[in-house]
Order: sequence, then structure tokens, then C-alpha cells
Amino acid sequence: MSPLVFSLVLGSALLHVGWNALIKGARDKSAMTLLVSQGCALIALPLLPWLPPPAPAAWPFLLVSALLHVGYYQLLARAYGAGSLAQRYTLMRGGAILLLFIPSLLLEGMPQGTALAGIALIAAALILLGLKGMDRQDPSAWLCAGLIACYTLVDGMGARASGDQPVAYVLWLVVLEGGLMLALARRALGVAIWPVLRRGWRLALLGGACSTLAYAIVVWAMTQAPLAQVSALRESGILISFLIGAVCFQERLGRGKWLAALALLGGVLLLRLG
Repeated sequence: MSPLVFSLVLGSALLHVGWNALIKGARDKSAMTLLVSQGCALIALPLLPWLPPPAPAAWPFLLVSALLHVGYYQLLARAYGAGSLAQRYTLMRGGAILLLFIPSLLLEGMPQGTALAGIALIAAALILLGLKGMDRQDPSAWLCAGLIACYTLVDGMGARASGDQPVAYVLWLVVLEGGLMLALARRALGVAIWPVLRRGWRLALLGGACSTLAYAIVVWAMTQAPLAQVSALRESGILISFLIGAVCFQERLGRGKWLAALALLGGVLLLRLG
């Protein structure tokens, strides 16, 4: 993994935690997920005419991924209503690494040396953090992890099938998922949806910008480096979620969680050497 790819994926982690914090802090978390999805679509739409469309082979991946993302948004709101930012973010992202690692072996082979050790250490640290204090009666975070693994794999293949247009792939993806989210909300809320969108348009644009840029970076990076390494490095955002959780949401972080976070940082450094 080159220094440029490494740095951009770390920046993507910061942006990703940022829009997750918006959802965690919202009184109506379902409304905020809708706003974020619409912000993504609004940002992407004006850019589409300036880019060639993805190759025809990428469109099946786009459609499947849009459906997976809609399910992910629905579960995300429920997950953050049931637990802390750091704990839920950790479980969702760490579980996805472990699930993603199995198919990535079939596609790209076993990572070697420090890269393999780094992926293993990151996954173990994240899962330990997530399991600590988890509400086992609420499976939404586990289900989110499964959907994250699925759409990461689908988008990795879709970005490669899109030819030299990975950014166009992401823009079309967020437009499709935004349209699906809007249709579902319109069916559930009727005309009451429009006041929600009018009141929240600033947050929609902020969350949409963070989400779109974060995912565009990651999908591009998956064309430059192995899927498992990109996915694992992105999870360094857990350290940022700890700080945001402690400062903004007064979440209590014990010694065990910080030790696991340091193990995660060690895994990121090993990954960088791989």
C-alpha cells in the first residue's frame, strides 16, 4: 500500500466517524439517516454529467450495492439507539473485517507477513471492544456488520468492473441509494417527509459530504490495494470514535477499551509495513 493510499484512507476514516456521530447525536436517528442519504445524492447529482458512466459490467454491482446500503441505513439508526458511539461503531466495523476476510482470501489470496498480522490484530481488537458491554438483546449492530462486509465486497468488484471510473461508480451508487431511501420514507411518512427535509438540509449536506467523500476514497483505494488491507486500515476510525464519544456524548471508556484501542493502533502500523 503506497503512502498516498494509506493517508487518504486514514482521512476517510475521520470523515466516516464524523457522519456516524451526526446520527448518534440526533434525536430522531431514522430521520438523520434519511438526511445523510439525501445529502449524498444532492452532492453527487451535479457531478454526474462531468464524468463518463461506469462500464456496463458495473451496473449489476451498483444495483445490488444500493439495496444493501438501504438496509444498512435502516439498521444503523437502530444500532445507535441501542448503544454508545464507540461500542456500536466498533462492533459494526470490526465484525465486518472478520466477515470480509474470508471472501477476500478467495479473491486475492492470503496476505503475507506483517500485513496478515496487522489485519488479525485489528480485527481482534475491534471485536473485543465491541463485545465489551454489548446489549445481546439487540442484533442490529451484528446485522450491520454483515451488510458492511457484503457491500464492501460488492463495491470492490464493482469498482474494478467500472473500468477507470471508480469515482463515477460511487456517485451513481449514492444517487441510487438516495432515491430508494426517499421512496421508502415517502411511503412511510407521506407528505410529513417534506418538513423533515426542509428543516434538516444543512445537516444533510454536511453528513452527505462526509459520507460521499469518505466512501469515494475507499472505493478508489480498493482499486489500488487489496480489499482486506483497505478495509482494515479504514477501521482506525475507532480511535476517533472513542474521542468523539468521550467528548461529545460523555461515554465512559475503561482501561480495557483503551488497551484494545492501542492494540488496534499496533495493527494499523503493522498493516502499513505490509
